[in-house]
Amino acid sequence: MNARSGMGAAAAAILLCASAGSADVVYDLTVEFSGAQQPANVPTAVFSDAGADTVSLRLSFSSVAGGESEFVASWYFNLDPAFDPTDLQISPTGQSRAAISTTHSGHIQTGEDAFQADGDGLYDILFSFAPPPGGPFPGPRFAPGDWIEYEITGISGLTENSFAFLSAPAGGHGPFPTAAHVQGIGPGGEGSGWVTVPIPQTAYLGFAGLALVGVVTVIKRRR
Repeated sequence: MNARSGMGAAAAAILLCASAGSADVVYDLTVEFSGAQQPANVPTAVFSDAGADTVSLRLSFSSVAGGESEFVASWYFNLDPAFDPTDLQISPTGQSRAAISTTHSGHIQTGEDAFQADGDGLYDILFSFAPPPGGPFPGPRFAPGDWIEYEITGISGLTENSFAFLSAPAGGHGPFPTAAHVQGIGPGGEGSGWVTVPIPQTAYLGFAGLALVGVVTVIKRRR
């Protein structure tokens, strides 16, 4: 992987699984950051160690009344900058509905700082799901109540914490550890929004040991 200039450490928030003894990296994307519409449902990502150099990822989308028309169109993640994201091998291992479109050629893309969420930073990993009819990847959408699981390998030393890094700064928002584009929001399903996890303001100020209720700040930040 090409060296990045100015690599440093600062704090950001990793949400940890609430279960006692668990060290899963959990992202609940509850904050709309683009100034668009807040979805009723919450995308959640859980990274778990699944053996040597192997990580399990579960993506899910909650199902609440009033959000039936919503769907996740794209989801962005970061990788430890010591690793090359193009070395990752990401394979779907299970999903709630066999019909969810996860087999098209553009479903999973990787590249160092290659993908920009709306008004946010640059990410290393992009999952693309079926957009509105007529888009490049037609098929059933990633809808409320759906989930998909993946196995991630390909890099020696890969762990769940390898995905606990902020995006490279770009645009007017963030950087964030993850972002997702939710469409089909509101009456008629015509709205959309960009969501991420709640990041304490102090997480950007370089405090490496910030302790919060339900949060542990142990991410390294890119610059």
